[in-house]
Amino acid sequence: MEYYAEIAAIKKKLKGEGSYYFHLGKGDVDRKYFPTPKCLLEKVKAALDLQYYKYSHPLGRTDTRNLLAFYHNLLTGGNHYSSNNVALLISATSGLNAVVNVLKEKVKLKKALVTRPSYINYRYVFEKFGVDLVKVDSTRENNFNVGCDEVISVLKSDKEVKLVVLCNPNFPFGRFMEKDCFKDILNYCEKNDIFLLLDNVFETSAFKNTDMGKYMTADYYSPNIIRIYNYSKDLGVAGFRIGYLLTNEWINEAMSDEIDVTYGSPQTVFEPFIDCNTLLRILSAFGTESYIRAVD
Repeated sequence: MEYYAEIAAIKKKLKGEGSYYFHLGKGDVDRKYFPTPKCLLEKVKAALDLQYYKYSHPLGRTDTRNLLAFYHNLLTGGNHYSSNNVALLISATSGLNAVVNVLKEKVKLKKALVTRPSYINYRYVFEKFGVDLVKVDSTRENNFNVGCDEVISVLKSDKEVKLVVLCNPNFPFGRFMEKDCFKDILNYCEKNDIFLLLDNVFETSAFKNTDMGKYMTADYYSPNIIRIYNYSKDLGVAGFRIGYLLTNEWINEAMSDEIDVTYGSPQTVFEPFIDCNTLLRILSAFGTESYIRAVD
């Protein structure tokens, strides 16, 4: 208690001086600036009123996963995804747990590369499954940006690395990786059978006063890419602990087999919330015609 009281006093002093400080806590957002859309919360209330909380598919309702697949097919400009590529998650961390477990069993994953700074739970997940972490650190000297050349250099020198984890934008400094850097890393991963896991949980809630076209990577498809999203940050619902994962079919199928060990079935009551949010994203990004196709 004395420790927390001391920290609170330091924060109060800094605030009184007009200074800034970083609070590296759990990541709850300030709902004053990131309010949860009321129409989405109404979907949860309606689901409860309709007693919509029966058992679902281990990876989530098929219709919800099909809708997410449709949205990402629009983003990537192809027919790359179906419900067999999508898994609903109880938090992004559970998705990472399941992916690491599957890759360890199926491709004998021994080492993974992680760029830092990044989410602290990465370390705990890999330690739990006995996978060694190879770390590439961003530094003050390069303004905490990911060093693409360094990532590729490490991959060339350590052939046991079969998974690269990139948090884009990174946590906690919010630095976006430029597309050219991303493409260089992706190209190397594709040529060398390395999986690229993209933690995109901040992608739609981080803002920059510059051309976002230089940074957004959602329009890229590759069978080597594994994407993790959650709704905690951009929709201000950290306590819901829901998200989803996009991956290739055999990883998704293996996740379903491992569901009770590392992952857990998602809550059905939040599926209408996910549906509504996905439809709103389709409408705002791709217009009425795509929205009607999605509803049909």
